[in-house]
Amino acid sequence: MGNGNIFSNNNPNFSYDFINTENYIQNYAVNLTVSNNFNCTDSVNKSVSVCPNVTANFSSDTVGCSPKEIIFYNTSSGSSGFIWDFGDSTILTETNPTHIYENNGYYNIILIAKNELCSDTSYRTISVTNNSKGNIIIPNSFTPNTHNTNNGDFHQNNGINDIFHPVILGAKNYKLDIFNRWGEHIFSTKNKSIGWNGYFKGKLCQTDVYIYKIHVVFLNGEEQKIVGQVALIR
Repeated sequence: MGNGNIFSNNNPNFSYDFINTENYIQNYAVNLTVSNNFNCTDSVNKSVSVCPNVTANFSSDTVGCSPKEIIFYNTSSGSSGFIWDFGDSTILTETNPTHIYENNGYYNIILIAKNELCSDTSYRTISVTNNSKGNIIIPNSFTPNTHNTNNGDFHQNNGINDIFHPVILGAKNYKLDIFNRWGEHIFSTKNKSIGWNGYFKGKLCQTDVYIYKIHVVFLNGEEQKIVGQVALIR
């Protein structure tokens, strides 16, 4: 089968377990030899190509005031080409592009990473608004990282939904508090870039619904106090 495995049945089923860490195709030479009771034989050779596994991923700012220039950091692996869709009819094929959003709104960013045979897609939503009016986006669920206890820095999670992080735009003062169902205070921050990573006293919290309280004062003087629920899913 090109890697030392030999089968004698008529229709062998074989699975290649191959991890390709290089950006090139790995080829296997497969030989089939048939024979009959009269010792007659014949052979045929085929080549099986295995591409590297593609993983699309990127990071960027998720909020900003228009006009907003955003640098997109491509962290994809196993890929040799890229297609960026910036959600405003702009398409680029650069590796780490920069894009300016002139108008307010929510934009769905799509990155397609590909090689000769395989592809993968990554998504992210950004919010662009003006300076005079604040904006807040609150997710309703997240899945904490069980292997890496990120301190809650939203800019380090590469778009993975492992941090509960309300997106606050145009705020001069901000506070986030988290409570469990028994009213125990388990998290607090005044840093808009820091969210809750799902841990309390160094241990991952159980799957449950938690209460958040948000107090924000926007640049225009508007004040909001929000109480809601977020589901921690393991």
